Amino acid sequence: MSLETDDAGTSGLGGCHPGGRVLEGNAAADVDAEQFGAAEVWLRMWLAVGDLVAGDDRAEDAFRRTGDDLVGHVPIAHRHESARNPGVAQGREQLVRAGLPGNAGGECHQDALDEEADDLVVASFDASTPQVGSSVGEGAADHLLAVLGGPLAAVLGNQGDLGLDPRRLGVDQGAVEIPKDGCGEREIGHRARLPALVSPAAEVVSSCAVSRVANLDRCPTLTRSGPYSAAMRFSDLTRSELAALVPELLLCGHLIDRSGMPHLIGAFGREGMRDIAIEEWMGASPVYTRRMQHALGFEADTVETIFKGMQLDIGAPPQFMDFRYRLESPYRGEFWLDHCGALMDVEPMGDDYVTAMCHDIEDPTFDATAIATNRRAQVRPIHRPPRVPTDRHPHCAWTVVVDPSHPELPIPSEALAMGQTRAAVAELSPIDPDEHGRSDYSGPLLDDLRFDEWSRSALVRMAEEICLQGHLLTLSFLRAVRRRTTADEAVAIGRHQFCGIAGLAAERIRALFDLGDDAEALMAVLDLHPASNPRPYVGLAAEVVDDGVRLSIDRACDAVVDGAWLALLGGDDISALDAIARAVNQRFVCRVVEDCDRELVVIVRMGETERPESSDVALTRFSTGAAFEFRDRGVPVEIGARA
Repeated sequence: MSLETDDAGTSGLGGCHPGGRVLEGNAAADVDAEQFGAAEVWLRMWLAVGDLVAGDDRAEDAFRRTGDDLVGHVPIAHRHESARNPGVAQGREQLVRAGLPGNAGGECHQDALDEEADDLVVASFDASTPQVGSSVGEGAADHLLAVLGGPLAAVLGNQGDLGLDPRRLGVDQGAVEIPKDGCGEREIGHRARLPALVSPAAEVVSSCAVSRVANLDRCPTLTRSGPYSAAMRFSDLTRSELAALVPELLLCGHLIDRSGMPHLIGAFGREGMRDIAIEEWMGASPVYTRRMQHALGFEADTVETIFKGMQLDIGAPPQFMDFRYRLESPYRGEFWLDHCGALMDVEPMGDDYVTAMCHDIEDPTFDATAIATNRRAQVRPIHRPPRVPTDRHPHCAWTVVVDPSHPELPIPSEALAMGQTRAAVAELSPIDPDEHGRSDYSGPLLDDLRFDEWSRSALVRMAEEICLQGHLLTLSFLRAVRRRTTADEAVAIGRHQFCGIAGLAAERIRALFDLGDDAEALMAVLDLHPASNPRPYVGLAAEVVDDGVRLSIDRACDAVVDGAWLALLGGDDISALDAIARAVNQRFVCRVVEDCDRELVVIVRMGETERPESSDVALTRFSTGAAFEFRDRGVPVEIGARA
């Protein structure tokens, strides 16, 4: 099909020498997902994140280039193969049955024992040379205030003690009992039976479920009337293309953890993975949540504002994480998940993993997200997994309450560290309020976002902010990893993560735009890839040359200075670029032609034979999100109540 420039109807979504690969020479790297047996899966996990991570001495040079506070991110794979590959679902079950090593980890530095004290050291902030893992104190707090701004700044002025248990924010985490209010059972059931508060006229209506028009047809694949240009940017896409790309970017951002967590389990065990995940999200979420509020003009201190932020958060991609919302008042509401893709990924691994995610990780990280709006907000469970009965719906339900009697939650030290990065203050594309379509989210909360209702410039800004969320999450992830292991091991884990998500995201972008398998298609994928964006932050350029693609990475760009994904690439490891190229054509071969302080230059050309998928991408593909398909949900419904 051919797309007109502003045809909004096609995608209404609810939503020198490269050196050897890290896994090169190991048989496990070439094993297809269909062939995984229990022992093979366990061995592969062990090799990928245990022995091999500890044995890569080449990472040190790349690490020095970005400073001692490098932070990183990764994963991805081929969606079209999932239909013919029944071994994927079976392999996921085998992974669980095999059991993961309780602690395959490398030696933990004594520095990690002092990590909380390190975070409290007073340090001045130099905006020109931010250090991701550096100490944080008054200077960092002041900087974060400037980053967050708005209503949050008003309550942050006298921030005191930053010390906190990373698993708790010092408040009661128990389930709450909410009194009945005449709207039916307090137990939240399936969506069709839910009491809903819908208010097109901005009044609260307490009633039964809302009827809505919903077309559940699969969203169409996009094609262009002409080829992609030699310098594709988000701003070069049509409104319809952007509307389809935005939810894909949200999902790819969510799958970052799917690529990284298996390597953390292998290195640090389940508890280590849990603690890193907590620090990772507590660091990134408050910063990028406040950025999105400012960008789309919905800054306030209400529960409604918290819910709007969730709809544009890589932690909650639409439909895959099917958040539903109810507002009782501006400062009280509920949300529940009719479908939780993360639970579908973790549930087969057993109740211990489910509890780690749905209790240990969610409790502090939901609150950390909420404090970007109001430090007196509390997010508490009504019910949550492990599910009893095992088919319970919705998958979980939570209350969100802002009350003056609630204690102010502290700003996580992890967020203060992320507030020092260049990513936190990156200036992105402005939104034109005079363009056709929504230019902000200042109106009522909607149950779903139809991205094709938004203006083109607003969609460009959304896409940029979403990609920046991924970079911030990566920076926070690597910082947490480095607190527990050596610099070399942190780089190796970051490279595995980057490789996994890089390949899968490339595959999904290629499928979305129905691209080919030649150099022009590869360049288009690279130009639109979340690792390459947003352009004001990421210094990557791609161009078609002869029969291939030339990539150049500016080592002075903000992303490299921060220590984000591109900082993990070097003459000794370009596995993430390999994964992206192979997602377009398995014959593509990447070769480093220049690696200096100024830039990294890579040439990608077609080889004679196909090469197997990276094992990092295969691991990421175990997520049900790898082959997830968005559907058109029709006309959004406004949700009351409003003041």
